Amino acid sequence: MFCCSQPVDPTVEVPIRNRFEDFSSDPEAVANLKRLYKTPDDVDLVVGVQLDEEIFPGTTIPKTAAIISLFSLFGMGNSDRFSVGFAIMRCLLVDKPWDCHPSNALEELLWAPKPKDGFPNFRFFDQFWLTELDFQAHGTNLLWRLITENTDIKCLQRSPLFPFDPITNPILCSLPSQKVDIGVIALTAVEVVLALVKQNKWKIVTLVGALVLAIVVYYKGKKSKEPPVLCGWPIIGKALAFQKDPKKILLEGFRKYGDSPSKSFGIKLANLTHFVLSQRADLEAMMKDNTYEVTFNLHEFLRVINFSIISRKENFDSDLYTKLIRNNFGDQKTVAAFAKTIEAASKEFLQKNPLAPANGTSQHHNGLNDYFDRYITYVISRCIVGPDSFDNEELLQAFMRFNDHATQAMGLASLLPSFLQFIAARNINKDFKTIRKILIPVIQRRRASPGKKDLIFFLDFILSAVPSDTRAAGKSPSPSPSHFGY
Repeated sequence: MFCCSQPVDPTVEVPIRNRFEDFSSDPEAVANLKRLYKTPDDVDLVVGVQLDEEIFPGTTIPKTAAIISLFSLFGMGNSDRFSVGFAIMRCLLVDKPWDCHPSNALEELLWAPKPKDGFPNFRFFDQFWLTELDFQAHGTNLLWRLITENTDIKCLQRSPLFPFDPITNPILCSLPSQKVDIGVIALTAVEVVLALVKQNKWKIVTLVGALVLAIVVYYKGKKSKEPPVLCGWPIIGKALAFQKDPKKILLEGFRKYGDSPSKSFGIKLANLTHFVLSQRADLEAMMKDNTYEVTFNLHEFLRVINFSIISRKENFDSDLYTKLIRNNFGDQKTVAAFAKTIEAASKEFLQKNPLAPANGTSQHHNGLNDYFDRYITYVISRCIVGPDSFDNEELLQAFMRFNDHATQAMGLASLLPSFLQFIAARNINKDFKTIRKILIPVIQRRRASPGKKDLIFFLDFILSAVPSDTRAAGKSPSPSPSHFGY
């Protein structure tokens, strides 16, 4: 601890050592420096610190050692995970406020539990401890308070790590009331935002855009004449909470809007709002309102659930997938012909991957589900691709991944606005890329030598309808109408 009894000049100069003689007044030490180093600039930091003969004002520590120690202490105070600065950012940079998991007692104090529907780990700043730990003043008075509030020392220089100075570092027996420096806070906020934007540029832009859109949609909905809506969180609405406990959400709506004139309300589930009618008269009025009745449309339904992400937008818009199925599977003979393809693929798979040993004894299988998944994928691949490369290991793995990614994409796409739905298709596009790499050579060989086939394959239907090899393999076409194949 620095002494605070005698005022000293706070100006501390550290001269540059231009000569070996500047390091020490000891001739032997100077001689050793000249023997070990070519120039004074080559002298190691630790050696120079140990040779320093000047004492930091108000201390018994060499000047250069004290300065280096102070800078190290300041850096450690801001980076140590037990410091206030690190703890206050725990659930902003490491976790998120809606899923916050403190790692020590200090973080537990600063992040108070505030559980919400669907987010049991939600936490936010505890105002009492922010004030108690002097975070508003950036911790500048924290060491002074720790000493004066927990020891018999009641008067100490404002910054205890620095020497006393009547102007820059006076001795205080009580802290003066501090005013909030809006300029410092604003500058700090700008620096944090710029650093985050630099590190996560596109994530920040996407998030801000999504939030702006959510706010616009929210206020637009507030001005409409529709029944009140349980909005929940931006973008996702009440989707997560409704999935967890739908009855609880319905009861919440009836409690809030059960006494409204219409006794009806909406529940925002991602990009769709579902309305709950509680009066029979309202339901009967809707059923009789034939003028505005909308008949069921399969294409519109698939569009709402983002099926176009799976079938590729261009194929979906041109109804290519519908035409291929309608034109080929509407014929009973064609459907029956696939039975031979399935039988041949099944026998081949069982020969290569026998489920039971040759001696006929029973055997326990730990990975039976994986075995069946692979069997189904193998058979489907044969039905789609045909005899050439259908059993390629990379292709089979891509087909199995695609099945999982398709389910995930449709769920994620329903939570995102239309301009962000490309995010949901990222994994599917990777699968398509892998599949294309294997199928394009197959397609080219098939077009060059169609040959006579005993079995039937779906790829042949695609080739007859789509002239482009890359599109037949799953690549999106150019905007030219000639690529649609119809």
